[in-house]
Amino acid sequence: PNEKNLKVFALRSQDRDESGNPTEVYAQPQKQASQDMWPLYQFDQNEEHMYRSVANEVHAIKTAAYGDGIAKKLRVKGLNTFAISKGPEPKVAVYCPESKGAPGS
Repeated sequence: PNEKNLKVFALRSQDRDESGNPTEVYAQPQKQASQDMWPLYQFDQNEEHMYRSVANEVHAIKTAAYGDGIAKKLRVKGLNTFAISKGPEPKVAVYCPESKGAPGS
């Protein structure tokens, strides 16, 4: 099943529904997640973009327009994990472990 079981909620008071509950702003199906993969989503300092790793790519999604889908992609063969730097111009650090005896790149 493609149940959208991984969700992002807006917590600001102006983003809550009439009952005061947080508003769901993004959801996607996620088949598996392990502790070493967490957090699956990362945000830049200004929360302008949400970043996620998907099959050798880091995707950036604009938080003001989740429905528009992927705004930017970074393709990295062998991508295992990534991190977003703090600051007004975020950088992306990626980790690619060794594969079949060849050093990571």
